[in-house]
Amino acid sequence: MEAPKTGSREIIRNVYLYLVSLITLIMMVVSCAQLINLALITWVFPKADSSYIYYGPKPVPAAELKPDDKRTPEQLTADLAYSQKVWEDEKQRSEEQRISQKYRDLVQNISFLLVATPLFLYHWSVIRK
Repeated sequence: MEAPKTGSREIIRNVYLYLVSLITLIMMVVSCAQLINLALITWVFPKADSSYIYYGPKPVPAAELKPDDKRTPEQLTADLAYSQKVWEDEKQRSEEQRISQKYRDLVQNISFLLVATPLFLYHWSVIRK
């Protein structure tokens, strides 16, 4: 079998280098855009993040007993207190999950930058030579 010609090897090498450089550059741009988005939502426009959270309807006391309801007023009060506690716990859990998701996004974007930047710089320096 015949060895590949120097010209075709050079073309394949250049295509590879430019392709890896393009992919890593795209990774860097997307990561930076997501980091900027995260920073804007966290510090500049915090209300933009609150629209993604739904805690469910807040429990309210019943206006009056229904005829088929056999609970006493004390049981109704206890049930309402329990429902409000569950609702507050769910709200707290949702807030913690939202903050955890922000941390996961931050870590993911920083790791993409830490991987893509050296790869891009190396391949681009090889292209420049």
